[in-house]
Amino acid sequence: MSKNNNIITTNLTNHILISSPTLNHPLFGGSVVYITEHLQIGSVGVVINKPISDTLGNMFENFNFDERHPELAKNQLYWGGPNKRYSGFFLKQNTNTPNKPYELTCNRDYLNDILINKTPFFMSIGFACWERMQIEDEIMRNIWIVSTCNIEDMLLIKPEDRYQEAFKMTGFVDMAKFCSNYNAIPHFA
Repeated sequence: MSKNNNIITTNLTNHILISSPTLNHPLFGGSVVYITEHLQIGSVGVVINKPISDTLGNMFENFNFDERHPELAKNQLYWGGPNKRYSGFFLKQNTNTPNKPYELTCNRDYLNDILINKTPFFMSIGFACWERMQIEDEIMRNIWIVSTCNIEDMLLIKPEDRYQEAFKMTGFVDMAKFCSNYNAIPHFA
């Protein structure tokens, strides 16, 4: 990742944002966000480490989902971000665009595909988005640490361990030492 006059020039699609250990924010403190789209007009991502108490079965209880699909009903749902927080979104593989391997969708056809093919999935309630240059500004203000990541591997890690593991992926293994040495230089791993 490079900087040019304090502007980030790398596309952050398929990267993760790890909230700074010093970020004391009720929604995004301790968050790991997978960026599904980073464009000049803004960015979209999903928080991947904050499970909620609901499951897929609870979400579709009016449709007897537990009885019809018991193998999927217990799948954990996640708080994906503050936008559209009453809607469910699937993180799905995107085979049409090579530089955008995953995308968020609320298309019910994808749920049917999951039910038919029994494919693993990640589902969030809500998502995160940023306006034009907002994410770049937040990175420059050290709100986020940016890292590459294999999202399939990251989702195999227990949700409660994802923040620490994502932090380790940046090369900053000791979070306490990182916080004590944290300065005004943006961190890109």
